[in-house]
Amino acid sequence: MKPIKKQLKIPGDKSISHRALILAAIANGVTEIRNISKSRDVLSTITCLKNLGIFIKIKKSTAFVFGNGLHGLRKSNRYLDCENSGTTMRLLMGLLCSQSFTSILVGDESLSKRPMWRAAEPLVKMGARISLHKNNFAPIVINPTKLHAINFSLKIASAQIKSAIILSGLFCSEITTLSGLIETRDHTERLLKLFNSNIGIVKNSTILIKGNQKLNSCVINIPGDPSSAAFFIIAACLVPNAKIKLNKILLNQTRIGFINILKRMGANINIETKSIENCEPLGTVTVSYSILHAIQIYDHEISNIIDEIPILSIAFTQAIGINAIKNAQELRTKECDRLNAISHNLKKMGVDIKVMHDGFKIKGPQKLSGTQIETFGDHRIAMAFKIAGLIAVSEIKIDNEKCIEISDRNFNKNFEIFKTNYIG
Repeated sequence: MKPIKKQLKIPGDKSISHRALILAAIANGVTEIRNISKSRDVLSTITCLKNLGIFIKIKKSTAFVFGNGLHGLRKSNRYLDCENSGTTMRLLMGLLCSQSFTSILVGDESLSKRPMWRAAEPLVKMGARISLHKNNFAPIVINPTKLHAINFSLKIASAQIKSAIILSGLFCSEITTLSGLIETRDHTERLLKLFNSNIGIVKNSTILIKGNQKLNSCVINIPGDPSSAAFFIIAACLVPNAKIKLNKILLNQTRIGFINILKRMGANINIETKSIENCEPLGTVTVSYSILHAIQIYDHEISNIIDEIPILSIAFTQAIGINAIKNAQELRTKECDRLNAISHNLKKMGVDIKVMHDGFKIKGPQKLSGTQIETFGDHRIAMAFKIAGLIAVSEIKIDNEKCIEISDRNFNKNFEIFKTNYIG
């Protein structure tokens, strides 16, 4: 078994790219962000920041952000269009709710259907003046006000909501305390340390955010996105004789839950941590074809695999036994109702799947038949079912491949490299 001769190039992590750009905008000086994600979602964040008066220069895969300091944003003369990016919208809510000007956030049809009150609620408790369409959706009008620090316990395991509160806390005069379900991806907390911000974590259960801090510019190297890597890691598990090696992949424990699950299923995955950069671990992931066995996904694992469940569902169809996942109702509020999209397309491929309100069960292994895949405009559905096509007995067609660019402009190139090497 030989690995692919031509390396797959995994793009820079999308979550870190969003956060690095936003923090750089309110830092003092020029921040250099290397290997930045060029996804449409991240470009939405860049466009919004430019409209807020931040000069950003992109040179190849590096972004130079000329920060204006904590109070250096200016009023946009147009709506801030977040397009399809929920991360952009929720993080900007936290950034803008303490400004001295009014901002209006809008999104595309899909984003305008996603719930936003969950992010607005703690900000309103801090004194934010936020108006939402039908009290829950974009367009969102944020009026100027002065925030006050709060002690807030998160009831939803959401890194976006957590980050919005942290960003707003930077503009308070007192210390904001955040507790509850905070053990989600922690890139905002790690990045703030690079900008010399005083953010404290007490016994991994409480975050303390000191307001009115001066953030200093820095150099950031973005590691490879594990959520983008997940599609090819699972492809290598499913395609006979496949073997891939991925370098400089982010290995933050809040982001590789899907790898831990695959290992429990019997996947041949080796992880080698090589270094710590930007307070984040990264290293090499080697994967080869595996005989997978079914498992039960536990409730506490859901928040750290929520983006990978679509592609994991493809792995479940080939695992021996009954795979079960529950407490994943959050999938119904993503770019589309992903539980519905997964079940709809797997059934079209001939898979026997039992769907509940918060999850599904699949008994494997099952044969996949070619069909027309309906993406519902969701990039992760499109990518997951392109991978499914590698093991289908006949050809599949994707109704909207363009949506893949929302998260990974390099996906189709990597897909063709993989397919050429192992499918022929």
